[in-house]
Amino acid sequence: MNTALISVGSNISKKANILASIAALNAQFPSISFSPVFETPFVGDGRQENYYNYCAKIITSLPAKKLKKLFRGLERQYGRERAGRKDAPRTLDIDLLAFNGLKDRPQNTTCRGFEKLAYVLVPLSRIEPDFIVPGTGKSVGLLLAKIPAKEKRQIRKVILSAKVEDISVEKRKAESGNAERPHHYALVALSADGFLARHHGHRSDWTSREDKEFLHKMEDQSDAIVLTRSSYENARKWLSERKCIVLTRRVGGIKKESEFLTYINPEKADLNRFFSQSGLREVCNLGGPVAYTILLEKGLLDDLYITIEPIAFGAGLALFSKKMPDLHLQPVSFRKLNKKGTVLLHYKVRKQNKWIE
Repeated sequence: MNTALISVGSNISKKANILASIAALNAQFPSISFSPVFETPFVGDGRQENYYNYCAKIITSLPAKKLKKLFRGLERQYGRERAGRKDAPRTLDIDLLAFNGLKDRPQNTTCRGFEKLAYVLVPLSRIEPDFIVPGTGKSVGLLLAKIPAKEKRQIRKVILSAKVEDISVEKRKAESGNAERPHHYALVALSADGFLARHHGHRSDWTSREDKEFLHKMEDQSDAIVLTRSSYENARKWLSERKCIVLTRRVGGIKKESEFLTYINPEKADLNRFFSQSGLREVCNLGGPVAYTILLEKGLLDDLYITIEPIAFGAGLALFSKKMPDLHLQPVSFRKLNKKGTVLLHYKVRKQNKWIE
């Protein structure tokens, strides 16, 4: 296995792109650790928006060449254009800092001289303070200590998840200044013949350990979880400290029960307006079928992560609660999770046609 250290930055739609990159990398690599996200001033000629930057450590079987190709693909996916100035504003920039302890070799890395860059050393020190940067003989921590205090004071940690740290999250704004809805993704576990469960009362403990590990990873990066009332009641104990949005017909519109719990009647409340004004950035849809259906019907589903377990039920609970036209999905990645044959599929959801009853 190989160890890679990377630096990720953005100063165009930076909140959305940084969160999207975290989600994509988290889904792609089962062994990855992230630093906090920091706001850093632009370094270069002229004036630009501040950047958001973070670092990550990846354990992977991929060689450096394939890693760099994967990173370039992610950059293109989120709008990166390489034409023009080298220091032009960026939607997403992913640099390979070190690969198996090596740097300053074109075949291994894409970022050279980072030992002098505060915007790299500050987040990198949070995950690898003792890493010896080749060519310097010094650790990341020692190199950071040499950076002038004035430069370090210009770098501040930012909070992108209301769940991780207890703060009041400001409402998201698009670059134009208009309210923008969060990024919505759904997590689904299916049998090989396409069922969520054998029946409504069938518990979700039939899925693999690897599926549960992925589930918890994706939950942890969300600001809120959407699910039906029955799904919430079944999982209330472990959801007690997570922000939950429960879809139910038992309330007249929107009822905020507590800081962590909001009930919404999707037939009487405007879900699109609610999410646009919520200040949330990442919303995880855990189902069941009614929740998956409603959010898809409302256009509130951007990414679909499907774990397929090597088991067949023969009959059971379908993914959606309505008949519908063809659902058009754009494949993003495919990954085998274990030796038993559990696989993880990631799709982008394209715009849907009208639903039929």
